Amino acid sequence: MHPLTLSIPTSDRPEVRFLIREWGLPPERATDVLALLETQAMKGGTAQDLSTGIPVNPSAWGDIARAGDVGGTPKPLVLRRAGSETFLQSWRYYSAERFIARELLARARRRRPALSKPTDILMERLKEQESGKDAVLAPNDRQRDGIRHALENSLTLITGGPGTGKTTVVACFLALLVDDRPGNPPVIRLAAPTGKAALRMRDAVKGIRLASHFAPIKGELDRIAGGADTLHQLLGFNPATGCCRFNAGNRLRADVVVVDECSMIDTLLWQSLLAALQESACLILLGDPNQLESVAEGDVLGSLVRTGGDGSPSPLAPASVRLEENHRSKDSPGIVRIAKALEDRDPEAAARLLEDHRVPMGQAPRQDGLLWHGDHGRGPFWDEIPDTVKQCLWKVALATTPEDALEALDRIRILTPFRGKRGLGAIGLSRKVDQAIRREMEKTHPGRSPNEPVIISRNDSETGLKNGSIGVLMREGSGTVAYFPGNSGEPPQRLELSQLPAERNSAWAMTVHRSQGSEFDEVLFVLPDPDSPLATRELVYTAITRAKKAVHVRGPDATIRNAAGGKSSRRTLLSHRLRDPDPAT
Repeated sequence: MHPLTLSIPTSDRPEVRFLIREWGLPPERATDVLALLETQAMKGGTAQDLSTGIPVNPSAWGDIARAGDVGGTPKPLVLRRAGSETFLQSWRYYSAERFIARELLARARRRRPALSKPTDILMERLKEQESGKDAVLAPNDRQRDGIRHALENSLTLITGGPGTGKTTVVACFLALLVDDRPGNPPVIRLAAPTGKAALRMRDAVKGIRLASHFAPIKGELDRIAGGADTLHQLLGFNPATGCCRFNAGNRLRADVVVVDECSMIDTLLWQSLLAALQESACLILLGDPNQLESVAEGDVLGSLVRTGGDGSPSPLAPASVRLEENHRSKDSPGIVRIAKALEDRDPEAAARLLEDHRVPMGQAPRQDGLLWHGDHGRGPFWDEIPDTVKQCLWKVALATTPEDALEALDRIRILTPFRGKRGLGAIGLSRKVDQAIRREMEKTHPGRSPNEPVIISRNDSETGLKNGSIGVLMREGSGTVAYFPGNSGEPPQRLELSQLPAERNSAWAMTVHRSQGSEFDEVLFVLPDPDSPLATRELVYTAITRAKKAVHVRGPDATIRNAAGGKSSRRTLLSHRLRDPDPAT
């Protein structure tokens, strides 16, 4: 028996009971199966490489696994060769990746239903947009390529780092779609994997100003943006049954579906989304493959980008548009350069940039947006926070109106890889910051309580708050109330403390995972130790690129070096599927 199996109890595991009951898995093999699949899941992958890590003979699995797509009675596991390697997958992920590959390749080959006006005429409207006196959007050549492709095809993949203009592509595309049939626009749905990402997508699309000749359709665009949902809401997911209302037997009514933050979507959610779409629907995918992958298993966006951009013949290649010009951080080239070093997997360049931007306490910082304050040493945290970050935190704590408090909070964030209550965990760091601020206020503002950021940890239907919603607690009279950002142009939402879900925490600091899809003027990023399993390229890249103007890095420079040179441990077979969706084995 493999050593991993010795510490894993199996008798009461529902997944084991399912394998035995539904698949006829021999009970004596359950522990082995669970060990392999849990090893795969812990790494976020969908396939376990049998040639490394777990030295077993693939032929020994013949009684509970079948090879590839060979006919016969399904078994709980699938053995699959990819090149010279042999992989073991659960039937669930094997089927899911096969379905995803077939659906996406079919969409990539398919033209979308014709619009009322020729594409060239619609694209001319963008030139009018660019030349207008009040024009704000001016798509560059790559953005125009993405817009044109989306107007003509059933699948378009727009990738790029923060600030490269993915939302600009969406806004122009939607404007042209509505402008094509202003009295009878197509049914358009916007979605993202989390509530916070959906809200940011809504606000980003609503916030983009169009030239005056698009003014008659602005109300329709705002209505479309206002309907942005999470993917679970879009698909009608029922947590009690684990099923979606919209599926292969009950398709989602939508002519166009735009999905943002695709790197955060796991394999099974991709499968549910593609199953629910009508064949004629146009699918626009947005994301950054260098950011953190989904919490659950899979790396679908990464597989799509690798397959579409590796130079091999693939229908995904023309459907993939990579945006590279960074508009958001152009005044902070230090952020852009270290993000590029991480993207290029260049540890020497990343470490050299950090060393070149070392800023000891009390010394004037460089003005290009990147600052390294040395190793944190796990000392008193408040004393190690840079002065400019402290000033931002004080603006949150001392704001006298909810509008001012929320605006200040949206400009600053302390990010950490960990969630825990101790050490460098987000809960623990938030507590340290809160205690330090209260101590200082007892001296400088006696009798006054500071405002406190708060983050919600579950969706709440009564208040409309989402998992990840961030607001601020403020004293009013003899009690405490909470304020959360309202819809675009609307005042903050006021809630009594008793109305908030119990699942909430102080949010002076938050995890990098929670920050994905957000952006802040200034970020303090607390690095993990170099040997931490969370010291990954994707996590460091995500944290650094949350900053628009300045990122303060605190921690070992070896972490940056290791992260930049590291490789993702996620193993999936989707890339092989996308190149050969129907192999014999």
